[in-house]
Amino acid sequence: SDVCSSDLFIATASAASYSCPVAVNGIPKLSSDTNIIKLCHENYLSEYSTKEKIPMVVTWSITNDELDNCNKRKGKFSQDPMANGEDVSPNLYKNTSYDRGHYSPAEDNLFDDDSEKESFYMTNMSPQNPGLNRGGWKWFEELTRRYAYQYGQVDVYTGVILTTNTYINGIRVPDYYWKVDYIPSQNKTISVIVPNAKIKGKDILMYITTKNDVERKANIILPLPKNTTQIVYDKNLVSSSKIRNSKSCPIE
Repeated sequence: SDVCSSDLFIATASAASYSCPVAVNGIPKLSSDTNIIKLCHENYLSEYSTKEKIPMVVTWSITNDELDNCNKRKGKFSQDPMANGEDVSPNLYKNTSYDRGHYSPAEDNLFDDDSEKESFYMTNMSPQNPGLNRGGWKWFEELTRRYAYQYGQVDVYTGVILTTNTYINGIRVPDYYWKVDYIPSQNKTISVIVPNAKIKGKDILMYITTKNDVERKANIILPLPKNTTQIVYDKNLVSSSKIRNSKSCPIE
């Protein structure tokens, strides 16, 4: 598997000198990389804050081919062996009223057993309101897969904005989540910034913004072309049911 050696993801490693195969366009550049370790897994790159105990940004891609699988979600939350104990135990989320919210969702990683397992590492999690995690955020994850199915590939960037000092068991609670989907074949992006609060399904489209707004508010530079076009929502997009029905899955 393509993983990066441990001597490369020390906090002092700059975006310019660091590479990770899954970050196909390059490494997002945070305004401050103090206390950040870069963890390069099979299907995602986590820029993880050892101070806040959450990722600041996670990068991955999802392709049409990868969606053509019949695998079921079976991963278990666990600490990341590449983090050398700098991440947290999954148990610290118990009885907190927050979900262990994926950045790179398990469903984007089902094409490979190792990738799906790694998507449950705590370096891919932060405390997320259940009404967001299981509602609007999940809906937008499905939207991302629909774009990938229709247009061949989506390069995904998702992260957090921290405005208040809210912690649970030493873990920083994000105030906002953001996501930028880049569709290379169209040179287009669709982006959202949402509060860490209950948002139902398609209501998340009320929080559509621009890539530039995400970069400004999250203090980040994404490795994307300057001339991308922002889309709001493609009403003619393939349906989720068509993706499911396209698979030749054996009858259990």
